[in-house]
Amino acid sequence: MRPRGPLPRRIYWTRRFLLLVAAVALLGLLWWMLPGGGSSGATPAHPGAPTGSTAAGPPQSHPTTQRPTTQQPTGSRPPAKTQQVPKQQPPTTEPPTTLPTGPCQPANVRLGLSAASAPPGAGTRVRVAMSTTDGSTCSLGITPALFEAKVEFGRQVAWQSTACPDELAARKVVVRPHPAVLYTFAWDGYVAADACSGSAKVAAPRRYRVVAALIGGDPQRGFFYVTEPNAARQ
Repeated sequence: MRPRGPLPRRIYWTRRFLLLVAAVALLGLLWWMLPGGGSSGATPAHPGAPTGSTAAGPPQSHPTTQRPTTQQPTGSRPPAKTQQVPKQQPPTTEPPTTLPTGPCQPANVRLGLSAASAPPGAGTRVRVAMSTTDGSTCSLGITPALFEAKVEFGRQVAWQSTACPDELAARKVVVRPHPAVLYTFAWDGYVAADACSGSAKVAAPRRYRVVAALIGGDPQRGFFYVTEPNAARQ
């Protein structure tokens, strides 16, 4: 076993050591390349399962914790519902009333006349609605010198304000674009064309016409009936 030759012994021992290391490395490489050489030989329990000390089992379902339901005792009343207090609505404010910009021009004021039917001798009250035709708001002083009215049947006059101007009361009104009843006057139901007080002649049942106008404006008409006694006719 001792090396013999002309070279020193150290060189021969070094060569033997290198040959031994090369042989061991070659054997290790061959062992690694053989099938299954690199594994420990243990076959996993399930194909495709991850390697490790323990294989994970199927997921276990955990029971859901349910809260116990409170049962109403038999015969007990259900809890009373809480009444909700309604919310208070803010108060609505009406739009400010338009103030008149000046006196009315009679030609720009439209009249609307209406009167209720009545039995003979009962008379009636004529309602006068007024509105402006130009969309303005104006003030109007109604006097017998500015306003005239009369009641007619056929071509005859039963009553007229010019014969008795005191029957028309003076009044100051504000006329706006929307029609509104701003003035009224009465007829006593008697025929008295040229007198202030009614005559003994009662207006007969028939259709009557009331005519009224502002001085400088267009006359307007309305109709009503003096009905038969105990008759309801419009």
